Amino acid sequence: CIDDVKRQVFLNFYVSPGSRFYVHQIHFTGNIKTADCVLRNQMQQLEGALASSRNIEESKRRLNMLGYFENVQVEEVPVPGAENLVDLEYRVTEVPSAQAAASLGYGTNGLIFNTHFNQTNFLGTGRAVGVNFTTNKLVTGLSFNYNNPFYTVDGVQRGFTVFGQRTTPGEVNVANYSTDIYGGTVNYTMPISCYNDSVQFSYGYQYTHLSIGALAAIQLRNFVNQNGDHFNQIMFNLGWTRDTRNR
Repeated sequence: CIDDVKRQVFLNFYVSPGSRFYVHQIHFTGNIKTADCVLRNQMQQLEGALASSRNIEESKRRLNMLGYFENVQVEEVPVPGAENLVDLEYRVTEVPSAQAAASLGYGTNGLIFNTHFNQTNFLGTGRAVGVNFTTNKLVTGLSFNYNNPFYTVDGVQRGFTVFGQRTTPGEVNVANYSTDIYGGTVNYTMPISCYNDSVQFSYGYQYTHLSIGALAAIQLRNFVNQNGDHFNQIMFNLGWTRDTRNR
């Protein structure tokens, strides 16, 4: 209504609430290699629950963050014969998730060879596997890593790394000794919120064996006499991550 005396206009808004929609089923298309359960583990919107735009988009973001897909699209499809039910159709376009490389060169440490293979979606299971190898006159090292992002139903990830490395400075005329290092770590990643935050915890063990040659410097001999030639190291790490990227 209009008040001509006070020169004011009064507006009345009448709101008629619409029907609440529930998600009937969630379908995935385009995942030729990736297992269906891998995608479902990223869903924040659940079947049978009230449809939430935030949860639907968060599920899409999580699929993009996997790194297995070039493109992710979602569509809400009404269920025939049901006024308050919708199906969710997630359409994905897969990309190669394996990386392999090798290099050969020559430098101050002689012939250098490096190779690595990393697969973030091993056999379509969502698990990550990696192998790295390097060798030259100074260092030869090999490592293997594995990570399971679905260790528990609550989203806890668990992985491990094992490694070995031999260092021989005597081969490049630096010092007449060598070290052999072996070890491994176990790591966990735990979500602390529904969306962006997680904490990481890892523990591990490293063994080092120091060998000195017959012509080693007196400083090396004194070090071994005072400290021994076997060393054990226990490692702990704690971290926190907040990731708000959309892919």
